[in-house]
Amino acid sequence: MNVKQIGWKFTGELGVATNVITTKPGTLHGFLIETNGATNAVVQFYNHASTATNPMTPSIVVAGGDRYGGVMGIDAPFLNGCVCVVSGAGAVVTVYYRLR
Repeated sequence: MNVKQIGWKFTGELGVATNVITTKPGTLHGFLIETNGATNAVVQFYNHASTATNPMTPSIVVAGGDRYGGVMGIDAPFLNGCVCVVSGAGAVVTVYYRLR
């Protein structure tokens, strides 16, 4: 069974920015973080349609030397949309979610 068969969507690699994932209600399933190999990556998710307001997760930090990290199986609902803030030079994140 693949991601599409169970209704999950995923973003491409989102870089350092405040990234709007969706403006619709849904469920955050998880995310994968990649660092540049030297700088820590920090990611946080918000239950909002456009800004970093109303946090859904704490800040998740992946040490630069770890290269990869993330969490799957969160299944956190969001009602207002989902925004992901990524910081750390060269950091990217791929987000897995489902719309209602």
